[in-house]
Amino acid sequence: MALETAGCIRVRVQWALGDGAKTRLLVTLEDTFLTAERQMQAERKKVSLTPREAEVWLLRRATCTYRAIASQRHITVDTVKKPMKSVYAKRNTFHWREE
Repeated sequence: MALETAGCIRVRVQWALGDGAKTRLLVTLEDTFLTAERQMQAERKKVSLTPREAEVWLLRRATCTYRAIASQRHITVDTVKKPMKSVYAKRNTFHWREE
């Protein structure tokens, strides 16, 4: 899937207790787009998403707004809404069947 990425990096910092009096910071960097892509690929197989649904869902999982998705894909916001409704319906149906 050839999508433009915004290049968002999530930075997490936490204290890591070391040996004796040594205290360190643990810094973790996460590429949010790659994380969203991995999650979308798993969901795509699970709930049978079409290529367009997967493309739009990936951007949504990467915290893009409908307007940002429309701008990036050169489509209207209403055109973004249709596959999103379908994705939510498929996910709800899948979760309903699992319960």
